[in-house]
Amino acid sequence: MTIKISRNIWARIGVAFTSLVFYALAFNLLYPRLGPSVLALSFIPPALAGWLLGARGGLLSGMFNFPLTAFLLYVAGDTSANNLGGAVLGGSSAILFGGVIGWIKGLLDRLKQQAGELQEERALLQEEVKRRIKAEERLTHEALHDPLTNLPNRRLFVNRLEHAVAWSQRNSDSLCAVLYLDLNRFKSINDSLGHDTGDKILIQVADRLKSSLRAIDTVARMGGDEFAILLEAVSAPEEVITTVQRIQASLALPYEWKGKSIDGGASIGVVMNLTAYEQIDEILRDADSAMYRAKEGGGNEFRVFNDRRP
Repeated sequence: MTIKISRNIWARIGVAFTSLVFYALAFNLLYPRLGPSVLALSFIPPALAGWLLGARGGLLSGMFNFPLTAFLLYVAGDTSANNLGGAVLGGSSAILFGGVIGWIKGLLDRLKQQAGELQEERALLQEEVKRRIKAEERLTHEALHDPLTNLPNRRLFVNRLEHAVAWSQRNSDSLCAVLYLDLNRFKSINDSLGHDTGDKILIQVADRLKSSLRAIDTVARMGGDEFAILLEAVSAPEEVITTVQRIQASLALPYEWKGKSIDGGASIGVVMNLTAYEQIDEILRDADSAMYRAKEGGGNEFRVFNDRRP
């Protein structure tokens, strides 16, 4: 069980003074049985006062304790020189003992305070580190993602495309493909219904594209109403075509906005043989070229760029 002492200075002084009273009572009760050995109790009040009130309080308590002990011996009828000499020596030791205890307690309090301050500084430092890490992560995310759709932007897409090309060169049994999309009638939607409606359509398009792809694939907004998709580790060209058809079926569904039904659809260009390219920009260029050929076909179509000819 832990005994807690009040922080109030007067309460501490009261406890220290009370210890002198109890010492006097204990002395009178025990002296007839223990004799001069009861003088060992004289160290208790200064030690307690030193612990409660510090070095000065311990010294002051010892100074009170010294004449009190001599008086108690006198009251007990013990006036022998040896016992009085012991009281003098014991009293002097009690004074010193109380001061030492108070000094030790003060030292422990300072160490405890410093430890608390260090712990608080450590906690503040950890919070600052976490805040900076989150800020850096947020800045990195904003630098690599489209603010409207939260999709990867062109910069991040190109970076992942570079890794995909390097992977394809090491794994010739699997292929990667790039899809380039352009939404049909998007300019007329913006002009007739406003940019706010156009933004909501773009957000819905992003959600539909993500739901149509695998977790390892990447869909990015390249700007305006153009999107690019990177299909990685595809087993066969037929799988790419199946994915394209699934995307077109999803985007062909009408969009609902403020009670209105808005027709959708997209034209898609496809590049499959990524290892035939030396420059990443050439892949995007040919996918974009194939997409424009699909758009010329009336929209809601796709074209595959073959042999580097659309």
